Amino acid sequence: MMPSPGGILRGVSAAILVATFSACVSHGPGQPQFRSSEVQTGASNNPMEEVIRSVVERNQQLNHAVVYPGAKTYRDTRAGAGSRLD
Repeated sequence: MMPSPGGILRGVSAAILVATFSACVSHGPGQPQFRSSEVQTGASNNPMEEVIRSVVERNQQLNHAVVYPGAKTYRDTRAGAGSRLD
C-alpha cells in the first residue's frame, strides 16, 4: 500500500521541524553560545581588539571629515542641477 500525499507531506514537515529544533540545541548544557559575563566585564578573546577599535575610530573620523561632507555637497549639487534642467 502506498502512502497518501498528505502523509508524505506530514512526514517531511515533521522531519524539517525536528531538524530545525535540533539545530537550536546543538550546544551542550555546559557550553552556552553567549556568555553574559564577558559582555558585562568587557572581556574579549580577540588579541587584535585594540587594533580593530583604533581602525574603526580612524574610519569614523575620516567619514565625518571627508566622506559625509562630500556626499552632502554632491547631493546638493545634483539636486540643484536637476531643477535647472527641468
